[in-house]
Amino acid sequence: MTSVPRHLPSSATHLDLSYNHIPNLSPRDFENLHSLEELTMWIAGDLHIDSGTFVGLQRLRSLRFLGNGYLTFGKETFKHLSSLQTLEIPIKSVTHMPEYVFSNLTNLSKLSIRVPAQVKADYTLLPPSLLRGLRYLEEFSFDGSSLANLSRESFADSQNLKKVHIELLFLECGQIEILNSLKNLKQ
Repeated sequence: MTSVPRHLPSSATHLDLSYNHIPNLSPRDFENLHSLEELTMWIAGDLHIDSGTFVGLQRLRSLRFLGNGYLTFGKETFKHLSSLQTLEIPIKSVTHMPEYVFSNLTNLSKLSIRVPAQVKADYTLLPPSLLRGLRYLEEFSFDGSSLANLSRESFADSQNLKKVHIELLFLECGQIEILNSLKNLKQ
């Protein structure tokens, strides 16, 4: 498929759009799926998500984008997902991520960001605001090449973190000490 099927039952709670070639998600794609709780997509190429795509999905708890492709999205893409608890996204580079993009995800407990292998050679910066507002975040996973500007401020709002998985090619001196400041982090 190259687009989200129209006329899906409005009572659908789970939707798996894996192994398709959908290049863009727009507000029309999910406009009648108000009962949706889980959305999964496997992406092989680029996928752009328009702002407003997830308006009306107040029950969505899990949003997972898997595969070898990557997403592009705007600052307000995830704005309306107040019930979201799990978010897994592949991105080309976090340097292109808008400031405070996840700040409205107040119930998010698990965030996984992966930079696909084909672009891992890029020097990746984690925006200091990336985890802002995520007070209930318990698990954070980042798979990329480097976290050059990781700081205590990056985790200031995420004091409930219990599990951090960071897979990097480069780790700068002092970055491990920053993680040691998280009180609930399991050793």
